[in-house]
Amino acid sequence: MLRFSNALYRIDVSRLTREKEISRLCRFNSTLSSNLKSARIVMRKRFGQHLLKNPDVVSTIVSLANINPSESVFEIGPGTGNLTLHLLRQAQHVYACELDSRLLEVLLKRVDEIDQSAADSAAKFESSLGLGTNLFKQKLTVVHDDFLRVPLPRFDVLVANIPYQISSPVLRRLFSLNPAPKRAIVMFQLEFAQRMVALPGTSDYCRLSVNCQMLADCEIVLKVGKEQFRPPPKIDSAVVRISPKNIESTLRPRNLFENGSSFEEWDAFLRILFASKNKMLRTVLTRSKPALLRLTSLRNGSGSGKFTDEDVEKSKVDLEQTLLSTETTNLRANAMTLAQFRILFDALFKVGFRFSEKGLKKIESQEGIKKIESQDGIEGLFSPPTSLDDAVEPSMWKSMVEKLAVERSMKKGSPISAPAQTNNIDNTPGENNDDESGFTLESTRSVNVLKGRTSEDARRRERKKRARDILSIYEINNKRDHTN
Repeated sequence: MLRFSNALYRIDVSRLTREKEISRLCRFNSTLSSNLKSARIVMRKRFGQHLLKNPDVVSTIVSLANINPSESVFEIGPGTGNLTLHLLRQAQHVYACELDSRLLEVLLKRVDEIDQSAADSAAKFESSLGLGTNLFKQKLTVVHDDFLRVPLPRFDVLVANIPYQISSPVLRRLFSLNPAPKRAIVMFQLEFAQRMVALPGTSDYCRLSVNCQMLADCEIVLKVGKEQFRPPPKIDSAVVRISPKNIESTLRPRNLFENGSSFEEWDAFLRILFASKNKMLRTVLTRSKPALLRLTSLRNGSGSGKFTDEDVEKSKVDLEQTLLSTETTNLRANAMTLAQFRILFDALFKVGFRFSEKGLKKIESQEGIKKIESQDGIEGLFSPPTSLDDAVEPSMWKSMVEKLAVERSMKKGSPISAPAQTNNIDNTPGENNDDESGFTLESTRSVNVLKGRTSEDARRRERKKRARDILSIYEINNKRDHTN
């Protein structure tokens, strides 16, 4: 009996010692700084590498995620593992994408140190109970690739400190993933987070607010000052809890609109209204010549400027009647609720109005206008959900990502190697590259994102150019009709 009691005592001490050792190594200590210095890792400002250094903030983020032991977690850009190590203690399994090989090496080294310390502790007290099944290395699956261009595994919770210039693409992936995670805890730029949760009538209310609140329940749960990062950025941050309203394929048309329209149509509709969000809808839709011509062009199914004055007048009359029937004539976009937007959208769609070329079933190529299939559209919309938006089996995920990396390398004609270090997905407080409304269904990309507002300005100029083309074609046709 005495021997049995001593054995139980040794097991308890082993467990307690291992937990203390893991807690010590998970916390921020001098070993991390020394590892970074020995590896000669310098945080690259142009890639927005700002590491969260406050352990209390990290612990708070993990507690806000409310992770159950049976749930799996995905982390965007674990970096040096400040957040990852805490997630490994809570979750059944942690999946992650890291693009910076230097930081990935530090992360794996820290995980090995914790596992080795646990093994030494078990050996010291002559106990290996539970050691083989609780090693962090066995609970972590991390790939060296870009989160925006690889398939994702099935997981329950998303936790991430993201580069703020890809806030919109990350939201797009979150909302279009099938099935979507149960909840997400993501750190955004403070201004971006405030727009996500803004209410009608406030200055921050925009297209991003309507889209996020239609697709999910969003709440700011923590504000993080810029002094909590190393090196400190120029802006403050906020942690947002996102709970998708529809777990299965949220952005698919059958789950959003009963009239058969797509999210591209809806997003383009909001873009038109929020372009002049402080003006009455009657002014925006019927008295703005570019918007009226655009709607008339799409209504005719051509997507070009070849239509008559009678078509424009008919569209104007139908728009006025629809606004009157929905009681939205004198409303402004910045004060409309989600329900009012839905009512107006359904009414306009019912009388034949379309807002994006991608909503047209049949598109005819017109002289003087490029094929619409190869364009983003004047409204700046992007591709609908693709095969990347279908979650894969976790057991197959890593091999699929590695295979895609090899295929990309072969297409470029270069030797098989790791993906280029274009960005670190750890925490990048910085200027958001989204437009003034803040949400796009942009196809997954990485390199273009890093160009910041330069690429966004180019896309905006392209949209305006196509709008001018439609206007010029319309005016040329009118002149020909008058001369004849």
